Amino acid sequence: MNAFFSFIFKSLWEKQKIPLLLKLKSIISPKTNTMRKFRLLSLLLLAITFIVINCTKEGPEGPVGATGPQGPAGANGTNGTNGTNGTNGATGTTGPQGIQGVPGTANVIYSSWAVQTNWADSSILNMGTVGRSIRTAPGVTQSIIDQGVVFAYVAQFIGSTIIQGPYALPWVAYTGNQILVNCIPAVGKVIFYMMNTSTGNASGYTLDSPYQFRYIIIPGGVSGGRGINSNMTSTGYTVDELKTMSYHQVCTLLKISE
Repeated sequence: MNAFFSFIFKSLWEKQKIPLLLKLKSIISPKTNTMRKFRLLSLLLLAITFIVINCTKEGPEGPVGATGPQGPAGANGTNGTNGTNGTNGATGTTGPQGIQGVPGTANVIYSSWAVQTNWADSSILNMGTVGRSIRTAPGVTQSIIDQGVVFAYVAQFIGSTIIQGPYALPWVAYTGNQILVNCIPAVGKVIFYMMNTSTGNASGYTLDSPYQFRYIIIPGGVSGGRGINSNMTSTGYTVDELKTMSYHQVCTLLKISE
């Protein structure tokens, strides 16, 4: 291609020299000079066309080169630092202290006041027909029956206020006839009953609201203890001594709520 360009430029140069030598002749013969200029211009355009075609023409794509060697492995990045722990929240204010309960007496069990609703006719030996109501009392064991004592009370209420009583059982009420209200402790329960001592027949008798009942279970004394005998309770008083006490005195001695 370089040789071709050399040829073209050489030809052009030679063509330029000819007109200079024959300048006089060109002046004499204008037609011949015009033809020479036309040939020169045509040759120049042909050269330019050839150059453009050869410069813009792309050759065929070469074969794919071989894969280069693998580069070295990059270094592992470092872990970021852990964030700082947040500050602890402020401690909440302490709530008010609850009211201290009345300290009780060890081993003494007592129920709440409650209405007895399950009255039914029943026959009890030497009492005839009575009205009776049974209350579950898990604290009444055979040991309590043999060595301790179960006290029971009845009172008349309006709402949560006692308006009559409490009366320790047995309690006698008069309704034209003499009615005895009492209880019998049995293992796991307390049996409340109403007996008509005038006729011996208390069929259909009930003593429900506004009357309520509660019981107090006091274990027997500890065998072998100083001053303790078979009739002494865990309170240090005998059963007979406790029976002479009022309801208020018993609750005060046992440190239980009235």
